[in-house]
Amino acid sequence: MGPTAVLLLSCPDQPGVVASVADFVWRNGGNIIHAEQHTDLSQAGADQPGLFFQRVEFELSGFAVQRQDLAEAFQPIADQF
Repeated sequence: MGPTAVLLLSCPDQPGVVASVADFVWRNGGNIIHAEQHTDLSQAGADQPGLFFQRVEFELSGFAVQRQDLAEAFQPIADQF
């Protein structure tokens, strides 16, 4: 296996986060090799969702975005959530 990158993210829990992250990796030619996620419901309430956390490791070989440009390329997805 070649070089990898790791995305770490947190946001209010909501539908579509996992799908959007996976789609970002797939559309840029990446392959997810490890992913973990969970939702912390300790602060959740009737009008406030839990806090979602995700760690995604993916291969950089053949990835369309250079490592130094990942944050900028991922920003439109981050802005959605």
